[in-house]
Amino acid sequence: MANIAVGSLVLGSGVGREVYVTSKNVGARTLQISSGLYDAAGTQTLTFRRFKYLLDFSGYASLSQFVIDDVEFQCDGQASAIILAHILISV
Repeated sequence: MANIAVGSLVLGSGVGREVYVTSKNVGARTLQISSGLYDAAGTQTLTFRRFKYLLDFSGYASLSQFVIDDVEFQCDGQASAIILAHILISV
């Protein structure tokens, strides 16, 4: 549990596309994910894959007035360029 990174892609049976870990509580042994599981009866084995990024803003609650201008990211297949903050909006 402690080794699962926030922002990891969740893979496995009963997991939809683009489901990510949004937060975790190691003490309570719980994870919050971006979407619910389907067909989740019984025990399931899940895989968590964390991608590499040059700029990682996944831990931020807000990125107001942040600008990246005239930058060329050359990741050379080793990483992706940017991961933005995961913002939950309640209406």
